[in-house]
Amino acid sequence: METRTRVPTPDPDTGPEGLLGRLRAERQRVDDPERVAVLDVLLTHLEAELVTLDLEATVSTLVADPVYRFYGVGGAMPDINGLDAVRDLYRRQFAGGARQTAGMTPDHVFVSADGVMLEGELRMRGEHVIATFPELVRDVDVSRPFCLVKRCVSILPVRDGKMTGERFYFDGPYRPEDVRYLD
Repeated sequence: METRTRVPTPDPDTGPEGLLGRLRAERQRVDDPERVAVLDVLLTHLEAELVTLDLEATVSTLVADPVYRFYGVGGAMPDINGLDAVRDLYRRQFAGGARQTAGMTPDHVFVSADGVMLEGELRMRGEHVIATFPELVRDVDVSRPFCLVKRCVSILPVRDGKMTGERFYFDGPYRPEDVRYLD
């Protein structure tokens, strides 16, 4: 694993292209078959989750008992355990029109045979936040278009060719300054 060069933070309107482009470039660079396989699973998952909004293709990349955890947000985002709960998360996300509404251009990408770690700035458009994590918008004027911006580290572990879940480590609880109004 190695640290990659810092890249510019995307515009708030940027969707998943920065993340997918970075991972595709990493896949071309990597020559270890185990790490290529990990990147292939992750790319398949993210393209289904963020571009095609294909629920079955998204969950087909997961183990039977995935766990999604969100650290550093003061309990504002509860853990999501099990395939049914994860499926419900994606169902809400897709109903909110997730396409082009969430993205991360990683500053750093680390790939091993066990998964991928990304470090960067996660940006979620308001409609994505409202649909997927409504508990985060208590103090947000949802009548205005907005983007939620947080620094985070995301760990995406893989076992036997399937993702075991997602773990996000945020730079602290959501604060008013994390909301960027777009009007």
